[in-house]
Amino acid sequence: MDQREDGLTVRDPEAERLEQKVGQIRSHLDGLVSELNHRRHVIGRRYGRPIGIAAAVAGVATIGALVYWRVTRKPPSRLQRLRGALDRMMAHPERVAAPPPPSVPKRLLAAALGAAVSIAVRRILA
Repeated sequence: MDQREDGLTVRDPEAERLEQKVGQIRSHLDGLVSELNHRRHVIGRRYGRPIGIAAAVAGVATIGALVYWRVTRKPPSRLQRLRGALDRMMAHPERVAAPPPPSVPKRLLAAALGAAVSIAVRRILA
């Protein structure tokens, strides 16, 4: 667009033609999008309920299978538990009969005593 001396703008004929073409393309796309939207609603009304029922049946079947599996599964025998314990012992022998870590109050007491000994040594040497 160019401006004339009096401040009015002059439109380029090529720009005007392109603008009209863009308008036509947009109106054509609007029609296509509205048709697709209509078809989506029709398909949703037609197949929505059967898909929902199938999903609910699949969910109930899955939950039923999990419950059945939990109920029918037998607990491990004493021999199986012993074997598992021995396997864990062989995998990590350092964890077998390891002493428990000191409790929090014992750690706090050890830190306080260490600080007191440090202060006492500084005063004796100073």
